[in-house]
Amino acid sequence: MHFWRENVSLSVLLAGLALDKDKCSDFIEISDQSDADKLRSCKTFAGYKRIDATLPGSRSDNGTFTAISSSTLRSIDDRFELSSLPGLDTISLPALREVVTIDWEGLPKLKTVDFGDGLDKVGNVTLKSTNLMDVSPLATEKVGKWSISDHPSLEVAYLSKITTYEEFSATYKNETLKLVLSGTTATGSTSLCNITLVNLGKLEYTTGTLSISSYVNDLLTFPALRHAAEVKMELDIKHLEFPVLETIHGDFDVRRRYKVAFEGVDSDFILNIDHTKNCTDFSDFKNSAPNVSVGVLNNETFGTEDSAVGHGGLWAGLSMVVPLLAAMAVVL
Repeated sequence: MHFWRENVSLSVLLAGLALDKDKCSDFIEISDQSDADKLRSCKTFAGYKRIDATLPGSRSDNGTFTAISSSTLRSIDDRFELSSLPGLDTISLPALREVVTIDWEGLPKLKTVDFGDGLDKVGNVTLKSTNLMDVSPLATEKVGKWSISDHPSLEVAYLSKITTYEEFSATYKNETLKLVLSGTTATGSTSLCNITLVNLGKLEYTTGTLSISSYVNDLLTFPALRHAAEVKMELDIKHLEFPVLETIHGDFDVRRRYKVAFEGVDSDFILNIDHTKNCTDFSDFKNSAPNVSVGVLNNETFGTEDSAVGHGGLWAGLSMVVPLLAAMAVVL
């Protein structure tokens, strides 16, 4: 289902009348209300639907595509795409349970979505430049690729329903978003940028890169993460914790975003990786603060990819303060 830019006033209502069932699976291009009326009886969209409300010769300064609603539509077996609809403020699909792909962009008036009791199944979700205040109705237990960016009214992205995801990314320009993502397994990458608060408290395992930059807080912790493929972070924080991390299968690269501007500023950086057993390539603390405190209580193998050090519990009970020079690598 593809919704394009428009210049006339339309409200797509897909409920009520018993019409030709074949229309639910055919390719349909909706350019006016009568085309939309042909889909009123559909409970499943099996084909690709394009809604193009730009009518030849029609012009309106304030006319907009305002609403999409259906009381009977249960599934969309293709893309549900909304693009550049400045007047769309209502999506009411209380019976909808399954969507293959959701791709919404440029919906400045859309604040809420009614999916009734919530979706049972969704594949990929891309949300960009809407006015949504809550994105949780679009979440299911298992999802594919999730991406959210630039929603001025969204203060907290609360996605506790998601337990497994392929990829997840969140990017904000104004550094105001708080993210609560309760997934336990990431089969792909996790990328976060300009987030004011991150709660990944249940994440246990990731097979893709865990990447965080421009994090606006002093503390970042991953209390359940045991196995990571790769960690890349560029931060301005005081304390980074991986209390139960056991294995990092790729690079572990943590950097400070900026050099310390003035001497005398409290700029120590504490990294806790107390239970790490294997890490093939340790961080390069470029642009770091003068001191880094590293706790590696039960470390068996920890160092660079060329020279692992700390075998046999050499670092057991040890907390090191390593003086650094900007743009130099740390080798423990």
